[in-house]
Amino acid sequence: MQNNPEHADNFKPCLLIPVYNHGLQLKKYLPSLIQYQLDIVLVNDGSDEQTTAILAELDAEFACVQLVSLAENGGKGAAVMAGIAYCETQGFSHALQIDADGQHDSNDIPKFLAAAEAAPSTVISGQPVYDDSVPKKRLYARYITHVWVWIETLSFDIKDSMCGFRVYPLNVMSELIRDVKLGTRMDFDVEALVHLYWRGVNVKFIPTKVLYPDDGLSHFNVLKDNLLITAMHTQLVCLMLLKLPKVLKNLVSGKKPFAGELSSSEGHWAIKQEKGSMQGMKIMLACYKFLGKRWAYILLYPVILFFFISAKQARQESQRFLQRAWASRQTQELPPNLLTTYRHLLSFGRAMVDRFGVWSNDMQHSELHIHNEDSVDRILGLKEDNEGKPKRGCVFFTSHLGNVDIMRGLLQRYPNLKLTVLLFAENAVKINALMKDVSGSSALNIISVAQITPATAMMLNDRIEAGECVAIAVDRTQPEHPNMPVNSVPNCLEGEFLGMPAVFPTGPFILASLLDCAVYTLFCIHDEGRYHLHLRHFSEKIDLPRRKRGALLPALVQQYADELTYFAQKYPLQWFNFFNFWQESPVIKQHKNK
Repeated sequence: MQNNPEHADNFKPCLLIPVYNHGLQLKKYLPSLIQYQLDIVLVNDGSDEQTTAILAELDAEFACVQLVSLAENGGKGAAVMAGIAYCETQGFSHALQIDADGQHDSNDIPKFLAAAEAAPSTVISGQPVYDDSVPKKRLYARYITHVWVWIETLSFDIKDSMCGFRVYPLNVMSELIRDVKLGTRMDFDVEALVHLYWRGVNVKFIPTKVLYPDDGLSHFNVLKDNLLITAMHTQLVCLMLLKLPKVLKNLVSGKKPFAGELSSSEGHWAIKQEKGSMQGMKIMLACYKFLGKRWAYILLYPVILFFFISAKQARQESQRFLQRAWASRQTQELPPNLLTTYRHLLSFGRAMVDRFGVWSNDMQHSELHIHNEDSVDRILGLKEDNEGKPKRGCVFFTSHLGNVDIMRGLLQRYPNLKLTVLLFAENAVKINALMKDVSGSSALNIISVAQITPATAMMLNDRIEAGECVAIAVDRTQPEHPNMPVNSVPNCLEGEFLGMPAVFPTGPFILASLLDCAVYTLFCIHDEGRYHLHLRHFSEKIDLPRRKRGALLPALVQQYADELTYFAQKYPLQWFNFFNFWQESPVIKQHKNK
C-alpha cells in the first residue's frame, strides 16, 4: 500500500543512487552513507563488469543495501525513474537521490531529510556551493540553463535545476512519471523540476557543498548532452507558451504564474486532456469569430505545426494509434510516418473549426449526408408510434472518432427532435459557455455525467418517455463512476480494439439498460468534402438484470469495440483520443487480482 506523505507518521525515506561505472568511487563513498541507518537502493544502469561485481559485493556485505539492475545503460534519468518505481513498491514514502561519485556532501543528509519530513509534499533540492575544484566551463554552462529555466517558469523560484542531490516525495514523482515522458539522460533533473513546478509542487532549496574529486568520473558528453539539453529547453519553452494565456491571467490576478495549472488531484487523463482542449478551442474560436471559417482553416497549418512540434505526448500517442490501426487493417499502403501524424493532428484541428460552424448554424444541408436516410427518418422524424402514442426517445452511443458535434445538424433537419448530451462535470459548463458565445444560445441540453444519481436516471427516463434522445460517449472511462447501483461490477471492462485489449466504461451500458429504450451508435465522419452521419442499430433494448450484469456486460463492451474498430480502421485520421487507449485501468488490475 502506498504511503501518504501528507502525514509525517508515514515518513519512510531511503537513499537512491544511480550507478554507471562508478564502482570504485562508490565503494569509498558508501561508508559515509551507511552511518545514517537508511535503506540504500543502488540502481546499476548497465555498468561494466568491474562495477557490476563491486555492486554485487556491496549488496552482499551490507544488509541495508538493495540492488536494482538494468540490463542496458539507459541514462541517469532512466536509472532514477526505475529506482523510484522500485522504492514505491518497497513501501518507502521519499527517496533522497544522491550521486555515486562522492560529489555531494553526505553530511547534509540529515538536514535534507528533516526538511522533507517537515514538508512531506515538497521537493527538497540542493543549491550547490562550489569550491575551486569546479571546472569553470561547467559553472558558466549551468547559468545558461538557469536562465532558460527562469524563462520556462517565468520566475526565479528555482534556484538550481541541475543538482542531483534532492528528496522526492514518491507519490508526486510517480504521478509525474506516469503522466509525462521525461528525458532519460542528463536532461532528467532539469525537466523533472520544471514539470513539478508547473504542477504547483513546492521546491525548497538547501545550500550544499558540491565537490569535484580528483578521481571523479564524469559521463557528460559535451556535444551530445548539450544538444539533448538544448532540445529539452526548446520543448519546455514551447510548452510554456501554450500555457501562457493561463499564466498571464494568474499574474494579473496576483497569483503564482502556474497556480492551478495542473494540481496533483487532476491525475486522470480525461481531465488533463480536456483542459488542454478547452484552451485550444478558445484560441481557434477567436480566430473563427474574427476571421471566418476559411481563414481559420488556413491558420490551422502553422498552429498545428507548432502543436505537432511541442506536444510530444499527443504526437507519440498519434503514432501509437496509427501504427496499430494500419497493422490491424493488413493493408498494402505505406506505414504511417511523421507526415501522417501531422495530417492526423490537422484533422483534429479541422474538426474543431467545424464545431464552430455547426454551433453558429453556418453548416449547409449539402455539407451533411445522412446514410440510410429512410431509416433515420423513421427513428427521429416521427412524433408518434404506430398506435398513435408519443414515440419514446432513444440512446445514442457516441465516441471521439469523427466529429460528433455535427449531430447538432440533426436538430435543423428534425425540428421536433430534442437531444441531451452527457459530458464530464468540468466541461459541461465550459462547453455550454462556448456554444452560447458562438450562437447566443445553447440548443443542446448538456448534463454532467459525474453528477448522475438514481434521481438523474429517473429524470432522463422521463425525457426518453417524452421522445427525447440521450447521447453519451462510450470510448472514455471517467474519473469516478456515476453514483448508480451497480453492485461489485467495475466501472470499466476490457474489449479487444484493433487487436489489443482496451478499456471501455460500463456506465453507458448500465444507464441504457435503466432507460429501457432502443440504442444506436452514431458516428459523424468527414469524407470527400462533407460529413457523413451513420446511425446504426445497436440494440432494441439492453437488458442487464442486476445479478447477471457481470456476465452480460463483457459481450456488450465487445460489441461496441467491434463497431468502433470498423470506423477506426476505415477513418484512422479521425480518431481524436490522444492518449494511450490501451493502458490498463487500475480498476481492472484490482478486479484481476481478486
